[in-house]
Amino acid sequence: MNTLMESHNDGEVWGLDIDNANVFTSGDDNQVKKWDPISRKCVETAIITEEVRKAKKNRASTLGRHPPSQMSRGLAISSTGDLAICANDGRVYIRSTEDMNTNRFELTDSDEWMEVA
Repeated sequence: MNTLMESHNDGEVWGLDIDNANVFTSGDDNQVKKWDPISRKCVETAIITEEVRKAKKNRASTLGRHPPSQMSRGLAISSTGDLAICANDGRVYIRSTEDMNTNRFELTDSDEWMEVA
């Protein structure tokens, strides 16, 4: 099968960052995607979480159908290659840009949802 087009598929895209070679996006569809800007193709997709949790307090508005724990409100990449994914339930997942499916660390300190501007 030859994929012609790929994208996020539910709600809105909230997260966007770049490292030396790739572009990363995340959104309301419970996915983080790594894009190769030269070939203009998605080279990897990871699921944010399988857990279903409600927002602790408040939550961002969305058009998506996933629960708050599965919606990303932003992402950021450190100079060491760590990827921080902020969820709509206040959690932050730390993963490597080389292994986006495995949590290296999880922050649970926030009392409400967060977003990255």
